[in-house]
Amino acid sequence: MINQKRTGAGFLLAVLLLSCPLTGCHGASDASITEVDKAKATQTAEGLTQDQPQFFDIEKEQFKKMGEPVSGIDVQNGKAIQDALRYTVTAASLFDSFADAAIDTETTELTEAEEFLTADGQLKAGIKLMLLDLTVQNVGAEPKQNITALNILCGDSVSEEKGKASFFELYPSGPVWFSNPSGKRTADGWKEYYYYSLAVGQSKNLKAAWLIDTTQYDPQNLYLTFDYDEEQKYIKLEF
Repeated sequence: MINQKRTGAGFLLAVLLLSCPLTGCHGASDASITEVDKAKATQTAEGLTQDQPQFFDIEKEQFKKMGEPVSGIDVQNGKAIQDALRYTVTAASLFDSFADAAIDTETTELTEAEEFLTADGQLKAGIKLMLLDLTVQNVGAEPKQNITALNILCGDSVSEEKGKASFFELYPSGPVWFSNPSGKRTADGWKEYYYYSLAVGQSKNLKAAWLIDTTQYDPQNLYLTFDYDEEQKYIKLEF
């Protein structure tokens, strides 16, 4: 099992998600779930393996679309506050390099992604950079937020109409670039890279980028997800 690094709110959500674990994608949407599917294991990169996909029921209302505001919870003093945040995915793009996405690699956080890069820092064959444009509205959440509360899943077998699904969680699971980090880069690396500040009643346009191994994960089956259990949301990404 790959060790996934998470920070702050992302770590808290990871703990809460244990009641509905999501782990590592090949299948097409609405494919049937079979015993053969359940027996599959996947290879995400040379020397790195992940567990089998997780199968569970999802209410149809948990599936969402790009372009629409999707409510999210905020955990405050151990209590989940409903509709505290609203996320809207306004655009999703795939690039062959950081330069194509106009991203300076000096502003990236590549702690978990070095094996996906060549010696000169370029993306290896089959690796794409996925850039999401997001609008986040703070309705009643704490001002300090963490972009790693958002994760990317790849549907192994998904039927939105029936509410049946199995997903793989991508590796690396967190963004490798974020447009609005609160922290700064130091000699020891980035400090609080994934945090951002958003006051109650305010909205902010953000960008975040993930690395996608297209030899293992089908970009046509990617979902942005956040929250947990019956509150978890799944936004189908369209490129």
